[in-house]
Amino acid sequence: MQAILTVLFALSYWGYANLAEIAGFPRQMKWLVASASLINLLYIFAMLGQLEAGYWILLTAGVISQLVRWGLVITKKWQPDFADERVHLYDFWMLFVGILFAIQLLKSPLIHYDNYSHWAVMVKYLHFTGHLPDASQKLITFTSYLPGSSLFIAYVVRFLGYSSGTMLLGQFFLIWSAIGALFAVLLDQRRRLNQLVICIAICFSMMANTSIRTNNLLVDYLLAVFTAGALAGIWALRQKPALQLVFFFLMLSSLLLIKNSGSFFVLILLVYLLALKKKWTWRLADLVGAGISFLPFWTWQQHVKAVFPNAGNHAINIQHYENALAG
Repeated sequence: MQAILTVLFALSYWGYANLAEIAGFPRQMKWLVASASLINLLYIFAMLGQLEAGYWILLTAGVISQLVRWGLVITKKWQPDFADERVHLYDFWMLFVGILFAIQLLKSPLIHYDNYSHWAVMVKYLHFTGHLPDASQKLITFTSYLPGSSLFIAYVVRFLGYSSGTMLLGQFFLIWSAIGALFAVLLDQRRRLNQLVICIAICFSMMANTSIRTNNLLVDYLLAVFTAGALAGIWALRQKPALQLVFFFLMLSSLLLIKNSGSFFVLILLVYLLALKKKWTWRLADLVGAGISFLPFWTWQQHVKAVFPNAGNHAINIQHYENALAG
């Protein structure tokens, strides 16, 4: 049964990635778009109190999407425009290195103490209860930490099995999808030297990540690579402003759902996007999109106020931030 669920999850995740490609996103960005979309959809189901149902709805929708796509291609009733796109050297590099990481992470324990103060505890709570924390429980005390990455990891764990290894694998899916989007900046996909430069840069960033690393569920590195992937995606979509706006919204809302400190990276993305635009109409649309992307963050604030009236450690406190800024 576990093997069947694993295959279904892989098909579903692949299905969402292919939907992103069909929608017009570059192939290098499709896994990041799929990951960001799932974070947002899982959050909606969680806020509606239907997280367990959401797991199965999202799994089924992704599988159906992939099977329908295969059926249309096999029967030659539809052929994607990007079907003849070449496979590049970085595709093999991403696959090979990704498999090595996945094998190692599946065998790895959780070692960082913050995993046991919040991040792994949050995933465990979501997995075994099927809903967001409430005031009756005593496990989750860091109420300002938004549940974005935890929801995605809990979704992975729901179908791949509960263990520290599958938790780390779920986190790695998010990290690797964002890293893959970096190759979208290549203007000429055939230039191997440019591909090599990006691969080396990725290696150096992971080597420099000595404090967080990839064998824990902390989100500091995840926020950084999500921002890097978002910057690459915004650049790659500069000729498609409507699609760029959709991507911008998905990435901003995802960053804010991962952790409240993601607002710093949101500001970076907003400034960068506005700098790329020449027409004020699109700049205004981008500002509206940025405002809408704060809705998940705002709804979490309201959830914390309603469910945790005496919120403790790291509780969201707007007055505190205002006082800090005022000196």
